[in-house]
Amino acid sequence: MKVRLITIAKSNFPFVADGAKMYVQRMRGLASFTYDEVHVKLKSKDVEAVKKEEGMAILKHCEGSKIFLFDERGKSYSSEQFAKFFEKQGLSGTKSIALVIGGAYGFSDEVYAKSTGQISLSAMTFSHQLVRVLALEQIYRAHTIIKGLPYHHA
Repeated sequence: MKVRLITIAKSNFPFVADGAKMYVQRMRGLASFTYDEVHVKLKSKDVEAVKKEEGMAILKHCEGSKIFLFDERGKSYSSEQFAKFFEKQGLSGTKSIALVIGGAYGFSDEVYAKSTGQISLSAMTFSHQLVRVLALEQIYRAHTIIKGLPYHHA
């Protein structure tokens, strides 16, 4: 199964870019994984218009994948449960999943409507910039659990 992490825009924080790069490199050999930063040239500053423009770009990048959104109102998982989530998706015959981090204003209604579910990293709200490193680390951790590697200490 292919796992894709899709984010809006490139990070403008060097520590985020460095952390993302490290976990993307660590994913090599563990799973079929891609990390895509979707760039959107915004035509408006209106919040709903921004969410709609970003949403169209997100959905275009998710074609052919089952979509799960990182959202503070989503389902919470322990690291072990998150690993089981990936295993369950693979066993169900899913060929590709797209895990999506929205922009600063979240997701459009169209993106919510096309998603299969939402995943919460915490009840707290995090910057969409910072979430990418947290999500990448948890995706990496889940795959080390699946492979029985010593990264995760239960």
